[in-house]
Amino acid sequence: MPFSSITGWGSGKMNVLLILIAGLMLAGAETTLKSADFKPSKNDQMIEVFEAAKVELKSGSILKIELPLSLGTGYQWELLGPNHGPLSFQQTKTLPPAQPRPGAGTVQQFEFKAKAQPSGSSSQVVLVFNLRRSFEGVGNKFYQVRVVVGEP
Repeated sequence: MPFSSITGWGSGKMNVLLILIAGLMLAGAETTLKSADFKPSKNDQMIEVFEAAKVELKSGSILKIELPLSLGTGYQWELLGPNHGPLSFQQTKTLPPAQPRPGAGTVQQFEFKAKAQPSGSSSQVVLVFNLRRSFEGVGNKFYQVRVVVGEP
């Protein structure tokens, strides 16, 4: 006996359900950038800059950025700038090390959500992260990525 006969779901209702599920999956899309996605763009005696390729997101998508961190050093990543354009900052957290041991390397994860954009338009921002200790000034290591949020 066909599924539609058992449940009372005809093909029209099933198609609508599948379209709704697909839409929810697209709206909830998630992109994660890891430190390996960033490449050196400037490295001299005073400053190190790592840059990732442009990231394109749709409204409602989640962007997670994971940056390398050594526990116990006092260093933390700081997101620079109060305005994140088409992104809404959600949270930052330090993920537990893959192999817990003193001084183990881990990652600090930043999470953003793409804001709604008018149909056919886009907006962009360059996110800049600085590795520093809270009692010091600006650190000498930066990670940056250009993020574009748009609707087709």
